[in-house]
Amino acid sequence: MGIRVLSLRFGHVVRSALVLTFVSALAAMNASANPIQVNQQFNLNTTLPNGGVLTSTLDVSAALAAQGSGFVQSGTIRFVGGSSAQGGTAVHQSYTAYSLYSTQGHYEYYPYTYTCGPFGRTCTGYNTVWVVDRQEYLRYQDLAATDGVVDEWLVEVGLDSATESVPTAQSTTQYGSQVFDYQSGISYYYTRPRTTTAGDFGPMDVTIPLDAAALAELRADGTLDIRVEQAAGSSTVYYAVLDLVVVPEPTTAFLLGGGLLGLARRGKRRD
Repeated sequence: MGIRVLSLRFGHVVRSALVLTFVSALAAMNASANPIQVNQQFNLNTTLPNGGVLTSTLDVSAALAAQGSGFVQSGTIRFVGGSSAQGGTAVHQSYTAYSLYSTQGHYEYYPYTYTCGPFGRTCTGYNTVWVVDRQEYLRYQDLAATDGVVDEWLVEVGLDSATESVPTAQSTTQYGSQVFDYQSGISYYYTRPRTTTAGDFGPMDVTIPLDAAALAELRADGTLDIRVEQAAGSSTVYYAVLDLVVVPEPTTAFLLGGGLLGLARRGKRRD
């Protein structure tokens, strides 16, 4: 009878230990199952003319494998690029008035005599005269150009698509070197031009949530096909960034815990 009681108590202790181990295994599994952010940038650096198309396959399989693989739950893809001003022929704007900015010349000395001293002797002095040899006048000129083309992308990922167009912007260059206009006597006239461009150009940035089709691609082999079409104007696609939320696959801790719980239940039935 004593042996029987001891056996029952020992079996109870073993079952308790197995259950405790299973609970620990579940905790380990839950900790490992927290979603993981997987982020990867792909440099594209492709200039697209009007009607040009960029296609590429983005491979994140290595990044997913580094996290122990798992289920791609959701994500976004971001495209970053920009366009330059594409103004037509610059149009002359009104000039500023000429203003004197430089004078070159020399001094000339003219002698004269005068009576000086208590005895009325003759002394010599000199009149100093500044003689202008050259005068330079300068005016400023603005050259205006207008970029009237709205640069636009059509981005396709999975079965979804989005468009992105540039904002209206303005840029102004520094005044350039002076350009000779004409000479009149000792006067020389110059102009310094600069260009002001207004229109639609600048940064391009669009983010698309991954739809079911895109997520299915990633879950299949860790790759994603993208397509960027220059619907209007021209631009450069700099890079794309994939941001994924990945749920890790169940670990061996869960499988071990399930086995231990099964053993505990079996032992209880035998008791």
